[in-house]
Amino acid sequence: MSGDRLVYKRSEADRDWSGPIKDDPKTLDEMIRIAVDRYGDRPALGFRTGQEMPPVNISFNELGGMIDAAAASFSDMGIEAGDRIMMILDNCPQWAVSAYASNRLGAVHTATYTHVLPEDWLHIISEAEPKLLLVSDLDVFERVSEVMGTNPKAWPSAGVVIIDDEEASPKAPTGIKVQAWRDLIIHGRKLDPISKSNMANDPNALASLIWTSGTSGAKAKGVMLSNWNILSNIISVQGCFEIGEGDRSAAFLPWAHSFGQAIDLHWSLRAGVHVNIVSDPKRLADEAMRIKPTYICAVPRIWDTFHERVSGQLDGATGLKAKLVAKARKDAKKRIIASGIDCDAVPASGWLEKKVDKLVWGKVRARFGGKIRFCISGAAALNPDVAAFVQQASLACYEGYGASELSPMVAANGWMGPGGSKLRTVGKPIPGVEVRIATEEYDDDENPDQGEIQVCGPNVFQGYWRDEERTAEVMTEDGWYRTGDVGRLTEEGYLAITGRLKNTWKLANGKFVAAGVLEATLSTSPLIEQAILGGRDRTRTFVVVVPKEDELKSSLVKSGINSSGSLAELCRNEEVQNHVLEHLRNDICLEPVWKAYEKPATVILDHEAWDPSTNGLMTPTLKPRIPKILAKHADRIDTLE
Repeated sequence: MSGDRLVYKRSEADRDWSGPIKDDPKTLDEMIRIAVDRYGDRPALGFRTGQEMPPVNISFNELGGMIDAAAASFSDMGIEAGDRIMMILDNCPQWAVSAYASNRLGAVHTATYTHVLPEDWLHIISEAEPKLLLVSDLDVFERVSEVMGTNPKAWPSAGVVIIDDEEASPKAPTGIKVQAWRDLIIHGRKLDPISKSNMANDPNALASLIWTSGTSGAKAKGVMLSNWNILSNIISVQGCFEIGEGDRSAAFLPWAHSFGQAIDLHWSLRAGVHVNIVSDPKRLADEAMRIKPTYICAVPRIWDTFHERVSGQLDGATGLKAKLVAKARKDAKKRIIASGIDCDAVPASGWLEKKVDKLVWGKVRARFGGKIRFCISGAAALNPDVAAFVQQASLACYEGYGASELSPMVAANGWMGPGGSKLRTVGKPIPGVEVRIATEEYDDDENPDQGEIQVCGPNVFQGYWRDEERTAEVMTEDGWYRTGDVGRLTEEGYLAITGRLKNTWKLANGKFVAAGVLEATLSTSPLIEQAILGGRDRTRTFVVVVPKEDELKSSLVKSGINSSGSLAELCRNEEVQNHVLEHLRNDICLEPVWKAYEKPATVILDHEAWDPSTNGLMTPTLKPRIPKILAKHADRIDTLE
């Protein structure tokens, strides 16, 4: 794409980042109003009202009209600056409309997931004390009612809005107003719109409460992000990635999470991108074929699955197809090495190479619609081997790093321009953001340059909602945010993540083990659905694994091991456990990533998938809750050396 097609030019790196300057929007609402004026009838949001229903598109003008109506209705309901509007919604147009409409009034939007335990909803509602609650459908409303009870004082004073236009009348507690979304919008269109003089205009005002995932087992914390926290993050990389009018995204990351909200919603709409909502990540491949996205943002699990399925199919090729696959792989590796470029796509050159690339890698790219120019991976560590595989398919794949408390981005590959990215790093800190390594927080004689990653900049959050004690725990005396992650800065200024303080521990022999980085390689095993590494203060490490049933049974058959029985029975079988352990030690836990003392001596097989809604062993963003998983298997772990 030519440079003149970009909507925004790069910001000057040495500009004043303490607040908006020149034409910077001061609030999220101002940002979307500028986008509506600029892009007009271009499509803004695409979605389906049901899995089998045809897609529907909303233009920027239509989106702006819905925001006007919702803001007027919210104001008429008594929503004022500082009030909280809470959503229990999956990604949908109403999510975006409610967020921007609340921002227009200076209110705070906050959200949680529809697929978590109801007691998690109750905790967040109790903490946030929203004035208005929006729920996705009647089912969610009824489950909320079960934990909220019948006391009207426990409910939001402005009532509840149900997004799904079902005809069934909800059984609401006496005194609680419940209305349908469509009625709220119809009413808002009859009201006078919020005048510009009455629109919130404070860049430092609280805009969003993001509830952290709570991997340590503690209750979720409300991360307070101001307008400028979020906008500075977006503006810092404007023009650094080639996105603009006419581009399309496939948005499936939850907007209740900072990564999805900032990148797939605010950043994309600001640039005039047609954001297509994919409600079910399992249907991503099918939806991508229809949407034909020009870029995609995803978490490592998506790329792990992509790598596993595609490489498995390529490995299974026979005859002439196998020869084409072998040549395509060889050509790709050769041209990438010759280019000396990491992460960026390196297109095939020459007639024969292009032909082979089209026959093999072209079909791989077609799985994502065939139009992708770049991919972004975030929220967890990306296995370098997986990143290298994506690059072989001539897809640029840029890994980034951040946290909800940092709005969310700290560093990323890709933004520095072609040839500026480095594999096995998360790139350089983005403009306006400073990173330092506190080596005193990580006493490892073998790696003296490693320490806790600490961050300073306009993206650092305002604190945890009504929790000064926990806020103080993560802030240094001189105002830097303590990420809790372990890393190092290279001489060229690239940031490499090497672990997490809470998930980096010593064995009984005094050796450090950075479990997070090692766990990323376990995901490449075809037998593993989920896995964590343990061994703190023990002689050897161990792994807890949720296996893939079909793949496990197939592997057992090939090895001549009895595969009959349920998955629970197989997981208890010592021979099966040894089979999985041998596979991991010989095929997955290899040097140079794994050191000899890090290789697991024991495998514990768990037949029950870790899930955020059924057993709470995963966070809503699909990160394992390690303390809970270890507690579940405490009896077995206690027998280990």
